Amino acid sequence: MNMKRILVIDDEPSITLNLKLTLESGGDYEVLGENNPANALAAAQTFQPDLILLDVMMPDLDGGDVAATASGRSSAPRHTGHLSDWDCFQRGNRRPRDDQRRRDISG
Repeated sequence: MNMKRILVIDDEPSITLNLKLTLESGGDYEVLGENNPANALAAAQTFQPDLILLDVMMPDLDGGDVAATASGRSSAPRHTGHLSDWDCFQRGNRRPRDDQRRRDISG
């Protein structure tokens, strides 16, 4: 089986490590974590990921800058998407009991 490749770019090493361990635990993904946004484009070109998970707020070179630069490269993914800051805030602050309430209400 051909494993899909995921590049995780975040300035917090604990986040890239956690995502790497979580995603690779199922055996379907090969994950590379990059903690320096200045190295992100080189990592993408070398690793050739199928998906890039990119932190928006990073020092020096933020996720928007990385995405804009990558979109001009042939090795960048052809489809990009993003969540608004509000979506990220909402999803990041979701509590498990909120999900249970949604399930209870929807039947």
